[in-house]
Amino acid sequence: MISYQVHVNKRLLVRTRADLEEQAGKLVRAIAEHGKEDIKANYTTDHVPSAPGEPPAVRTGALRRSTVTETQNALRTGIAKILIGEYYAEFLEFGTERIAPRPFVRPAVERLVGEVANIAEKEDFLK
Repeated sequence: MISYQVHVNKRLLVRTRADLEEQAGKLVRAIAEHGKEDIKANYTTDHVPSAPGEPPAVRTGALRRSTVTETQNALRTGIAKILIGEYYAEFLEFGTERIAPRPFVRPAVERLVGEVANIAEKEDFLK
């Protein structure tokens, strides 16, 4: 399983506690959802096996279906998770002795980091 966590440092933000918790939870959930959708959108769907270095191709859809967010405690903790539950996700992402990597999570996380301010603005968090 591959898991990435999104954290918001609540002490750096200046708002009332109730407003802060609500807004931080909304922002963390929005960031995680955006990351999940980015990962899912980048699986190739042309029914041709992926080349090394490309995101994995969809064969059965199990990898795509197993890509979910876990946001149940985001309001309280400021943490949301993007999970890819299929056991072979790590093999695809990092490669093995016999299979070259087909990264799909790390590129999405890199794109997500660059989009956080846009997501925060869209969620009306920076206004």
